[in-house]
Amino acid sequence: MFNYNSLANTDDGTCVPFVYGCMDTNACNYNSLANSGNSCVYAETYYDCNSECLNDSDADGVCDELEVLGCTDNSAFNYSSSATDDDGSCVYDVLGCTYTEASNYNSEATVDDGSCELVAEDDCPFDVDGNGFVGSGDLLEFLAAYSYPCPE
Repeated sequence: MFNYNSLANTDDGTCVPFVYGCMDTNACNYNSLANSGNSCVYAETYYDCNSECLNDSDADGVCDELEVLGCTDNSAFNYSSSATDDDGSCVYDVLGCTYTEASNYNSEATVDDGSCELVAEDDCPFDVDGNGFVGSGDLLEFLAAYSYPCPE
């Protein structure tokens, strides 16, 4: 009994039994009858005792204090898997050639798709002596220049 008196020799009906439980009114499991114990359970931060957000202005089930702004569209170039609220920052991939020297360069392309077309400056790059043919003269010109340092 809660108010047990070892000197009493007669039960006068005032005995109060022990009622174990939580005595904190702020706890989720508060027991108004409890007079002993402290086995309280509290809500998680930002939530009430029913696991509902205390503040959820957009009603998406994510507490305002836990929202993460970013791009939530997984087809966007800058998609963020950790974002819970779209902030309008999504950027969509524009595929194309991003190499400025290519004949099909696309200034609006943000992702190179491997389609760049490079045009050789000379139709016959190994015709060193310029006679329109690749022959032994070209090889001799190459060998004559072999191991010479290139101009800077």
